[in-house]
Amino acid sequence: MKNKIVILILGLSLLSIGKTNAQLVNNGATIIVKDGATLHVDSDVTNTTGTLQLEANATLEVSGDFTSETAASFDANANSTVKFFGSANKNIKSGGDDFGKILMNKDNSVDMTLVDPMTISTNLDFTPANGNKLIIGANDLTFGSTATVSNNGTNRYIQADGAGTVKKGYTTTGLFEFPIGDNDEYSPITADITSGTFGGSANLAVNVVDAVHPNKYNDAESHITRYWNVDATDITSWTATLTGSYTDADIVGTEANIKGASYIADWDFANAGANNANNTVTGNISANSDFTGMNYYGKMASLKAFLQGAYSGSSMTTTLNSSGLIPADTPYGTGENGITIPANVTDWIKIEIRDAADASNILKTYSKFIKNDGQIYELDGTSAPKFKDAPTSGYIAVRHRNHLGIRTTSVLDFTANPSHDFTTGSAQAYGTDPMKEVSAGVWGMWGGNANNDAYIRASQTFIPPSTTIKSDRDFILNNVLSGNANGQSDTYSDGDVNMDGHVRASQTFIPPSTTIKSDRDFILNNVLDGNANGQKDEQL
Repeated sequence: MKNKIVILILGLSLLSIGKTNAQLVNNGATIIVKDGATLHVDSDVTNTTGTLQLEANATLEVSGDFTSETAASFDANANSTVKFFGSANKNIKSGGDDFGKILMNKDNSVDMTLVDPMTISTNLDFTPANGNKLIIGANDLTFGSTATVSNNGTNRYIQADGAGTVKKGYTTTGLFEFPIGDNDEYSPITADITSGTFGGSANLAVNVVDAVHPNKYNDAESHITRYWNVDATDITSWTATLTGSYTDADIVGTEANIKGASYIADWDFANAGANNANNTVTGNISANSDFTGMNYYGKMASLKAFLQGAYSGSSMTTTLNSSGLIPADTPYGTGENGITIPANVTDWIKIEIRDAADASNILKTYSKFIKNDGQIYELDGTSAPKFKDAPTSGYIAVRHRNHLGIRTTSVLDFTANPSHDFTTGSAQAYGTDPMKEVSAGVWGMWGGNANNDAYIRASQTFIPPSTTIKSDRDFILNNVLSGNANGQSDTYSDGDVNMDGHVRASQTFIPPSTTIKSDRDFILNNVLDGNANGQKDEQL
């Protein structure tokens, strides 16, 4: 049978059977392109009023603008095709009606731009030989739940770097690659929704921003200059794995340190990963998020410990802080320098991330602040601890310059924002007698390690064949106070084991009411219970 166009109602400005080199303007007619037929228009198609219908397997070829006004009807069967060809950039206006299939067959580097929202029910096909973009601007481009995209690539994609989004409908779990990019870079993102409850209008919407995320952590020196907005509608209790592609030009810092990261009110690194060879970052989300790549940060919801030397009543003193003795530079050599000391800080604290397979293997070391309530914070004094470029799991060790260190008994998963409170019981720390019960039911790190070895000793001892464990009391007298039994040092010193801002070998009274206690006596009486040959061993 000969292919033909059936005109049901007249009202065309121009009509030619099969092909026209002029505009096609419909002002009230019903135009039906029959099953298997092709209508080729070498200029604009304007559907002002009336109906333009494409039956199954029908094709409409357009070299100019396609405009279907809201007053008109564009009735495209899901298996019909609108093919855009030609050598000039042109526009598409759907008037709120759906397209079945779209074939992008423009000349190389020639694009189509949406001027209103658009829905594709079946397929968007980019011709492999040509470099065409579908530019959505501030408009949404929606793909039906079974719609697909074909032949997209580095110069054949949807430009979605404005206010508009690319939406994909979902009726169940599944994977979809959003073939998006910005003006000159292709950066698709794949979303694999692995769980969720899907309503009747369920969709996932994405677009891309060619910029550093504005909330990137300040010390994340390795990152990409690109992020994706990912928002779900009418999907509840959902989880998706995202894989975003970036370009070499996006890389800042060390690419090997860049992992997937999602942002809502803070950064999350669930299932954070990357494939440097493929220029992709990966991560999981379960709520509307921004997604990018940056240094991985292991995170904890909270971490708590007490220092015996500073513990008094039900909390720790902040004498070193109020006396202005806490230095702006960390004492642990981890590089955190020039820091303003926040209120209620007791002292610097050192955190070690230890190998999940071998707790003796220290993988990363960080300096944080410990406050008078025992909570360990970032250097701002308010944020929960985070660990840049750490492994995703490991043991946590807490160390202090004149206390014995402690560590967790089990491996923590830092992608799950764990919490750990060492203060609630001796069993919260690894080893035998790892902490001191500083008050009933409250536990703290053993104080008195003035010489910063792995032991607390009142007197020096020799363990054959070759081990000497030195006296912390002697260290205070000889190394800090130069042998002066009545000497005093009012400095930030490891010899200040009771953390009162003074190092004293013997207690002294300063009239009318000030008593400065002996740090040597603290070791003997408070730590070793008066046993001059006593010893406490670090349990790490």
